[in-house]
Amino acid sequence: MQKYSNYQETDLLWMGEVPSHWRKDKISRMVEFSASGGTPTSTNESYYDGNIKWVQTGELNDCEIFDTEKKLTEEGFKTSSTKLFPAETLLIAMYGATIGKLGILKTEATTNQACCALFFNTKKWNTKYFFYYFLNIREKLIFSSYGGGQPNISQEVIKQERLFVPPFTEQTAIAAYLDQATANIDKVIATKQKQLEKLEQYKQSKIHECVTGKHRLNLDLQDEKIKGLKSKNPGIQNISIQTKDSGIDWIGDVPGHWRKIKLRYEIEIQSGEFVSNTELEVGGDFPVFGGNGIMGYVSKFNIESERLIIGRVGAKCGNVHHVENSAWISDNALIVTTYHNYRYLFYLLTEMNLNSISSQSAQPLITGTKIKNEYVVLPPIGEQIEIAEYLNDFSQKISKEKSIIEQQIEKLKQYRKCLIHECVTGKRKVINE
Repeated sequence: MQKYSNYQETDLLWMGEVPSHWRKDKISRMVEFSASGGTPTSTNESYYDGNIKWVQTGELNDCEIFDTEKKLTEEGFKTSSTKLFPAETLLIAMYGATIGKLGILKTEATTNQACCALFFNTKKWNTKYFFYYFLNIREKLIFSSYGGGQPNISQEVIKQERLFVPPFTEQTAIAAYLDQATANIDKVIATKQKQLEKLEQYKQSKIHECVTGKHRLNLDLQDEKIKGLKSKNPGIQNISIQTKDSGIDWIGDVPGHWRKIKLRYEIEIQSGEFVSNTELEVGGDFPVFGGNGIMGYVSKFNIESERLIIGRVGAKCGNVHHVENSAWISDNALIVTTYHNYRYLFYLLTEMNLNSISSQSAQPLITGTKIKNEYVVLPPIGEQIEIAEYLNDFSQKISKEKSIIEQQIEKLKQYRKCLIHECVTGKRKVINE
């Protein structure tokens, strides 16, 4: 890494020493204006679906903004407190789910009141450089936002931000360098994320093949002729056996010895029990399962052996969890008891996408009755055990591969973050002196 020849000490701890030719300044003295937007009354339809672009903080994703999801009419624009900002305005989300996120307008647009808009004189200051600057201090700004109820980065805090800044030509060079460098890193990250998606798809396709009988394992198929073939060819996986139509669209044909039946004859389902948030303990011994998995820990339990847990309410109701030890199951989940192999049934119920049979209301809900009325096709217990063991081993291998890729992605993200920090604090030299 190339460094500058001369540095100066600063009184800004997070910047440390900076190149000696960088000068100290403050955002309020560098911007031509800073402001926030507004929101027209949402119940008045005549204020929306116009031609005036309107940015919401949810659209700030550390990116350039060319268009917006919603647009205002002239009437909506005039009756609200929002303002029309020019292209090259830097936007910062001051509060909400995207707090600290950034965007650069590449077109004229208005914003809602949660956006802080900063416009720099582009003949003196490079907007993209300050994009990277604020990206670098995001955590510092968010930390300063705490103290009240909802975290809120005030415009005043942003305007009073002090920094040491390089000359305009150097700002431009640093911004161009970071554009290229971060784009290269992002490309590698995107490739690895696709690898993760493909691994997950491969895992799900293998589960589907196994629970629908499409992937033949080295199993005892209760057929002496097949067992004889397998004993002579232990590596063989796909042997032609008699199949039948399951009568279930997502399953299709299955081995002839598999049995179609309603779940009500194979499982028992009961609701969990209420537990208040005040009962949750940081050091509790037993996990509490709610509508979407573990929601905390308590010192008591209402199951003490292997069960399946199905989320009963919420957008993700129908999700399935395999629990092997003592736990507390809340009234937002269902407890499944069966004489079948629990792990195999876990894979089967997960593949069934139970969420698709939930009630489509404001608060999605799935009942035990609905689940028990579903048809399935089941292999003999012995075959269930071998399929479950195969899928356990297969899933563990996939998880190991995914973990390696996830670690690589995290290292790339950290490198990206460090690179930006080095450049906007002068630790890495980008332009010749």
